[in-house]
Amino acid sequence: MAVNGKLLGKQHPAYASNLNSLAVMYLERRDYARAEPLLLEALTILRDLFGEDHSYYASSLSNVAGLYAVMADHARAEPLLAKALAIREKILGKEHPEYAENLRDLAGLYQSAGDPARAEPLLVEFLQRSTQFVSKTIRSQSQAAALELLRSDNFAGADALLSVRRQLPDSDQAETYRLSWQSRGLLSALLSERQRA
Repeated sequence: MAVNGKLLGKQHPAYASNLNSLAVMYLERRDYARAEPLLLEALTILRDLFGEDHSYYASSLSNVAGLYAVMADHARAEPLLAKALAIREKILGKEHPEYAENLRDLAGLYQSAGDPARAEPLLVEFLQRSTQFVSKTIRSQSQAAALELLRSDNFAGADALLSVRRQLPDSDQAETYRLSWQSRGLLSALLSERQRA
């Protein structure tokens, strides 16, 4: 990291990335006191380099929020995740997977803070958006794979792959079910909370 700082300067994305990597190492060791200044320095560098309307800055906000969430400091984590979500919506749109991931993170934060009423609508939106993304990805990847099979004269394989692709439901039910594993913990907690209420 010191070499990167000397060669590229401390106001460089690679230096900020190195700070983030070192912070992750400290997070894995639960050394939050060492991780926090590194994440905050990376955040400042990325804001200064790219401005606040950039996905790198939004990712860095999420990283700092993740630290605070692990520390159970929900009051400091929530505004950072909310700001990251707003940035991603503005620059990437609601259809982007990073927007959906941010929804999931914010829902998880609300759930761990004991606020399932705020978590539930975000989790539902996360599942809907993730489903749409996965469905589009499966369809485009299966078509590309079928074309590759056709190029190699594997007509039977291409036909089989395309017939499976045609059988994918137009509704999002199957993908929603498949994606629920990502949020199983949050869903279980929400259901438990409802049963207690």
